Order: sequence, then structure tokens, then C-alpha cells
Amino acid sequence: KPVGAIDFTQHPKEVEAYYSDQGLELVKLNLSELNRFAGDRNSGLISLVDHMTASTSVSDSLSLKIDNCISKASIIQHPLTQALSTEEEQVFELYKALQDLLMFLKSDVLQATGIPLLFSDNDGD
Repeated sequence: KPVGAIDFTQHPKEVEAYYSDQGLELVKLNLSELNRFAGDRNSGLISLVDHMTASTSVSDSLSLKIDNCISKASIIQHPLTQALSTEEEQVFELYKALQDLLMFLKSDVLQATGIPLLFSDNDGD
């Protein structure tokens, strides 16, 4: 949703930071921070996943998926509201890469770390 694409349909008003046209920059900043949080073999999420799985396959895939998203975001040259019509293919490629990363984080990374993702109706809301 931050890139204004939902199920491969354009939704320009759903772009993150629609009024300021800073959505693409925010997506790039979020990916940069995720990359920093992921770390490397010596620290961060990658180190934890490697330790928990005694393998590098999950962490290698995580690094590749983050790098892929960063690469797809860097290709887009215009603000997302404009890019949805002028660079539609690139925006949808970014959307697919972000969805792939999100699913990987929710499934493989959570499973590798042993963190359960459970619903709770007692969350304080």
C-alpha cells in the first residue's frame, strides 16, 4: 500500500505521504533502516537467524530480498503519485518485491527465530 499499488491496481491517493510527495523517499528510508537492522553475519537480525538456524540460507535470502527492494526503489525516478502513471511497471515491480519481502519476514524469518505470530484480543486497544 505505501507505493499506491494494491493487487496490481493503481491507487494514487493511497501512496504514503500523498500530499508531500515524499512517499518514495520514505519507502527508501524504511528499506535502508531495515537493511541496517538486518545487519550482517556479526550483528543484527542476520546474525540471530544464522545462530538460530545453524545455516545461512534464510539470512542469505533475507539479504537478497532487501537488496532487491532497495534496487527496485532506486530505479523509480519520480514521486510515487506521478510514477504510478509514468513508471507503472517499475512501481509494480517494487510492489511485488515489497510483498515478497513482507511474506518472507512473516513466514521464514519468524519461523527461523522461533517467534510466534499470534492474534490477541487483549492487546490494550
